[in-house]
Formats: sequence, C-alpha cells, structure tokens
Amino acid sequence: MVIVFWIALAVVLFVLLPPLAKIAGEKPPEFLPSDAPVLVANNAMIKEFNESDSQNSLLVVLSNDNGLGPAEEAVYRKLVDNLRADHSVVMLQDFISTPALRDVVTSKDHKAWYLPVGLAGELATPGRE
Repeated sequence: MVIVFWIALAVVLFVLLPPLAKIAGEKPPEFLPSDAPVLVANNAMIKEFNESDSQNSLLVVLSNDNGLGPAEEAVYRKLVDNLRADHSVVMLQDFISTPALRDVVTSKDHKAWYLPVGLAGELATPGRE
C-alpha cells in the first residue's frame, strides 16, 4: 500500500504541477541584487564615461609570458575588429580606437592587455534579437 501511495502521489503531482524548467523560464531570479557593489560601480562607470547602459559585460585578457610585441598586437587588432563587427557588442574600450587607453589596459609587467567589452542584454543573459 505504501508503494502504491507514493506512485499515485508522484503521478498526481506530475499531472497537477508544471515542470520546474517551465517555472524557471517564466520567472528567472535576478543574477545579482540591484544594490550589489559590482552593479553600483558598473552603473557609475556607465554614467561617468557616457557608455551604453549595458550591464552585461566581460573582460577579455590577452597575455604572453614573454611580453607583448607586434605579433600579439596584430591578434589584439583582429580581435577588436571582430568584436566591432559583432552586433551583440555595444561597448568596447580598446587602445586601437582610443590610443590614450594603451597604458591603462596594459598590465604593469607588460605581459597582458585587458579589453573591457559590453554586450547587449541584461547581466548574465544573452542578448535578445
């Protein structure tokens, strides 16, 4: 009787309740609370630097343990060109279009370049087309 009860309960719940994936898709939780320090800082940067209002961003790091040279800069330039052509990229802070940023986005040991990228969509979500 106990086994039959549990099987019947499982069948009833399966029929009456929607699948968890459907519920999660309809009402996804916030990735971060709106007062999270990273969001507050990101919003301040957007305001001060007149950037797009995208909160979906990433930081690309190009590095070489032997230092950065012309070959690495060619890769950086190609990456920047490809990102500029991508419709989901709404912001790009590179030293190709803004040479003054070169020192800011270069590591102190000159072994890495940082490339901040803003993407369409909300934080931690792909852009919607």
